[in-house]
Amino acid sequence: TRGNALLPEHYVDSIRSMEHADMLSAVSPKLYESFSVGDRNLLVVGVTADERKAKPWWLIDTNVLTTEFPFGKEVLLGHYAAANLGGDVTEIKLGDETFLVSGVLDETGSPDDFMAFVPLAALQSMSNKTGMVNLIEVSTSCISCDAMDVNTVAKGIAEVLPPGARVSTVDQIAQAQMGTLKKIMGFTTIIYLVVLFLCAFLLINYMSGAVDERRREIGMLLAMGMDPRKIAIVFMSKVMIFAVIGGFLGYIMGSGVSMLLGQMGRLHWRKT
Repeated sequence: TRGNALLPEHYVDSIRSMEHADMLSAVSPKLYESFSVGDRNLLVVGVTADERKAKPWWLIDTNVLTTEFPFGKEVLLGHYAAANLGGDVTEIKLGDETFLVSGVLDETGSPDDFMAFVPLAALQSMSNKTGMVNLIEVSTSCISCDAMDVNTVAKGIAEVLPPGARVSTVDQIAQAQMGTLKKIMGFTTIIYLVVLFLCAFLLINYMSGAVDERRREIGMLLAMGMDPRKIAIVFMSKVMIFAVIGGFLGYIMGSGVSMLLGQMGRLHWRKT
């Protein structure tokens, strides 16, 4: 969708009639448009009924999405899009058109939570992009097919689309994201090791100081015949108590800070 690239909608039929079309469970064209609703920006997606087939995990009040799919002048709101607009909103104005809210999706954990969905034809008419789409999402599901390799399907799709179109599989996107995640994890591991080394150094320094301060008491206990191992247990018990308390407090504080940052990031996403 970068650069507002458009693709003629008739390529949907080309995909449905290509080789290995029996592997396709859904071919969902999409058109994206941004609208101002009050003082908020809302990303609106024009979709067809195949969008429901491509995303069977869509639920409304824990029920599978069926008749609530938008048609005509109806809009289906993502979880956070609805919350951002007021939660109990019943209609919204997109441009010069008013759409009734047909339902609010349960949280999915995906970008769909921040979008609104309207019929593709309605959005095409509003944006003067009749017969055009930004994206065609294809889902595959076929156990008995001869060609089970999704890359074979992707290659077939690329052959029926114009040269300027880009075809990507979810696996390719996931691999790129995993590469970034591995770099972040590696950097985090280095920070963790540095912090662990500092903690170990501080612990050794503390124990050395504690033993040095109580050298006279330790000598008196040894002179009275106390087992050196019991003296060591006394010091180790103190360290373990501090470790348990410190670990618990660190867990509580770290979890609280991460939840706070998560909420701040989510609020920032809503505003933008």
